[in-house]
Amino acid sequence: MNKTSINIILKTLSYFLALIVILGSSSFGISFGSFFYISILFIFSFLILIIQKEIFIYNLNIFFLVIASVLSLLLNDVPSYFSSYQRLLFFVIILFIIGPLCISQTLQNFRQRLFVILNNFNILFCSFSFLGLISGLYVGLTTRNGLDRPDFTGFYNHSMILGPASSIALLTCLYYFYESGNKIKKIFLIILICLCAMSAITAGSRAALVGLLIGLLFFYYKKYKGRMTRFIKTLSFVVFLLIISFPIWEDNTKFLMNKFNRAEDSNDPFDSRSDKWNLRLTEFQTSPIFGIGFASVSVIDQTSLEKLKGIIEPGSSWLSVLSMTGILGFVPIFIFFTSHFTFLFRLKTSGENIASYLGSLFLLFTLHMLFEGYIFASGAFLFFYLWLFLGILEGYRRQKNLS
Repeated sequence: MNKTSINIILKTLSYFLALIVILGSSSFGISFGSFFYISILFIFSFLILIIQKEIFIYNLNIFFLVIASVLSLLLNDVPSYFSSYQRLLFFVIILFIIGPLCISQTLQNFRQRLFVILNNFNILFCSFSFLGLISGLYVGLTTRNGLDRPDFTGFYNHSMILGPASSIALLTCLYYFYESGNKIKKIFLIILICLCAMSAITAGSRAALVGLLIGLLFFYYKKYKGRMTRFIKTLSFVVFLLIISFPIWEDNTKFLMNKFNRAEDSNDPFDSRSDKWNLRLTEFQTSPIFGIGFASVSVIDQTSLEKLKGIIEPGSSWLSVLSMTGILGFVPIFIFFTSHFTFLFRLKTSGENIASYLGSLFLLFTLHMLFEGYIFASGAFLFFYLWLFLGILEGYRRQKNLS
């Protein structure tokens, strides 16, 4: 099989895999399950193996994270309903094919193509979510947990997916805007930015919105680094636009305000996450070195576990790494994130657009993962996007070694 044929197959796999990932988290009830993910990734693994003269580079921090995850299962008696070994297998496959565990030129090309396709699908989902709401054709409102409290989910199946997904889409459109030299395309991208912003606000995810704001600050700081006057002028202009346009989008903040009101009524500013964080810390204290087991929580944590389904809601990605894999797992992932932030902060590229974009996404995820526990959630949209992004980022960091 020649490289042209392989490239055609990889391009087809990229589209197919992106569709599976995004439709699996959609509100349309379309779910293909992990089998399809694994099948596609195994096909890709086979194609990688038959390509000759590839340079493979491995990230030791991610390798140690995998080792820590394996040890956490071998040294703990994890209940079978968590399906932890199956989730670990899927996790390792993801880390190898799209994540930062292994880097090669073919892998990087595949990841970049997949990243662009998934981003474009996500932009469509997020922008059409708000269009559907204001047009009345598809309002995307869902009532959860038997409560008379609707959430705006748009084309996704949960508001906590739509919020960060819309933030990602906005930052991506902003990057496309500065990369484009076409005036008509720039106008179109401004419209998409506004639609994605409204989806993010209406979804009401406070963590995603704060992460988005921090990401935007870094985007323009990096873009105008050394030109502080330009940075301040741009920031002032954006704030001015938000203030004068507030009467237009004020009504769309009702879901966000509802969460603030519920938090105030319950005297918990983090809306029940405090209990989950305390449980993760308690789990860590019971087994600080090896953790309590990959992709599992303690059986006493009924608020985070649907026992019959084995569904886990740990409340924080960072704390879940600490509680599930202990210090052995937390230290390498902490070093990985710290070294990559240092790389992004120092990265200098033409126009600074790619450095600004990657850095803004990195900070969005870093902050958002404090409040949402998807880092080990095999099959979830945010899990897939996070590790794909980190794989892309690792590729950029190692680019000189691949040539």
